[in-house]
Amino acid sequence: MARVDKWLLVLVAAVLVLAMPLIRSALPPKYFYDSLKIQQVAAGIARYEEDRAFTVTGGLYRWLGLESSPAAVAVLSMLLCYGVVVLAWRDTRYVTRAQFVLACLYLLFAAVYLSSYSKDVFVLLLVAVLLTAPRGLAGEVLIVGAMLGYAYVVREYWFLVAAAYIAARRVFRGPFRPRTVLVFLVVVTAVCAVAFLVGQGVELDHFRGVVNEDRGSADAETAIAVSVGGGLVGSALSCLLVLVTLLLPVPLLLTGNPLHAAFFVLIVTMWVLVGRGIRSRLRDGSGAQGDIRWVRCFSLVVSFVLVQSFFEPDYGSYLRHLSPILPVAIYVAGRPAGDRGPSQESAAVRHPKVA
Repeated sequence: MARVDKWLLVLVAAVLVLAMPLIRSALPPKYFYDSLKIQQVAAGIARYEEDRAFTVTGGLYRWLGLESSPAAVAVLSMLLCYGVVVLAWRDTRYVTRAQFVLACLYLLFAAVYLSSYSKDVFVLLLVAVLLTAPRGLAGEVLIVGAMLGYAYVVREYWFLVAAAYIAARRVFRGPFRPRTVLVFLVVVTAVCAVAFLVGQGVELDHFRGVVNEDRGSADAETAIAVSVGGGLVGSALSCLLVLVTLLLPVPLLLTGNPLHAAFFVLIVTMWVLVGRGIRSRLRDGSGAQGDIRWVRCFSLVVSFVLVQSFFEPDYGSYLRHLSPILPVAIYVAGRPAGDRGPSQESAAVRHPKVA
């Protein structure tokens, strides 16, 4: 299997930092609405009391002294984005070509969505906890605690991500096959559909519909409007269909916009590479026994994308929220533990045996 020196990613990151002004100028203003709001809150020239996340995030940037330093925010954010990838690869120097391509896509998305004032860049701290947490219950408590903290302060749907992650860790703790993943997705969706209806009196995709009702025509161009009907069963099926379109975003192609077509290609490439990595791990039915980090990363990817299918209003928001999770997906796309790398010594370092 062809390998790539991970330090080549330094060059990619440097090029993207230099190209950031060009990247931003090529994108419509709607990509930076949230960034502008956070900067305004940080600078004290606006308040968005109806959304506590903007207030908290803007206050944090102000506390860091970055309220009027967008260039510093861009550089520091990209350094953090790069640092998390290095953290994921800390046990190896060489990575697969699939991992390297995924890392390049991740840094590209980071340059678009995470290099300015952002609520999502702080998810990288949560990802760092997941990648470094010790084995055992203490590690799981740290990971879930980080999710709950982020949910309480910034995005409440992370409470659901945390619950789905706990369930995933139970389901995927031993050998499993692809059909186990499909059953998990269907069962969790059904449980959430019932919980939403009983607990809040709304359908599972209710909140996506509420957000999209207030969109202007420009903002609604990439809106996720997939539906097979209402009610308990209809909303659950709609969310499962949305999940498919998050992995294969055909609606982006149907807009006829070249930029959307480019994002379609990037998204499909990303998930094909991740899917190949997962298939390699599961093809013999053994999962990833002994590689607790892989199982944790896999559980988070599955849980997060599933919850996205309940809430994401459009594909731009989907990519923005997904971007800080991509270092986890990069690790999931790694080679099977039994493969041999450039040398047995380095392979042993990459995948140490666990008693």
